[in-house]
Amino acid sequence: MASGASARLFAGRVSGLRLRWGHKERQKVSEAEVEIRAGVCGFVTLVRAEAEDGLVAVDIMSDCPGFSQLNGRLGQFDAYTELFRPLAEGALFRLVSSHQRHVTCPVLIGLLKAIEAAAGLALPKDASIRFLTSQSE
Repeated sequence: MASGASARLFAGRVSGLRLRWGHKERQKVSEAEVEIRAGVCGFVTLVRAEAEDGLVAVDIMSDCPGFSQLNGRLGQFDAYTELFRPLAEGALFRLVSSHQRHVTCPVLIGLLKAIEAAAGLALPKDASIRFLTSQSE
């Protein structure tokens, strides 16, 4: 994905999504945009989460064959319900898990981090996993 073209496409998709959900121009609580680079697969997933009226609208755009099936189809989630119950009981987990090809894929956690930041429940701060050993060791 070319980052400039992807960002323009993503902005257009989010605008269309906002219209499809019937959003009016109301005061936004907060929003978060996240780029998730999954690792050795090389796939990139962009996430946009926008909190309004107690719900967080989430949209993704991914070049992963599994997650690309969800492009523009995630919907709205209650941040407290998604973040403060066991992971497997959340609506987001149930929706995303059937598209996640590997259990260690960071996309689900990236989606939850975006919801958390958009809802104002955490500051938007990068998270990472870094190997301290190399393959040659």
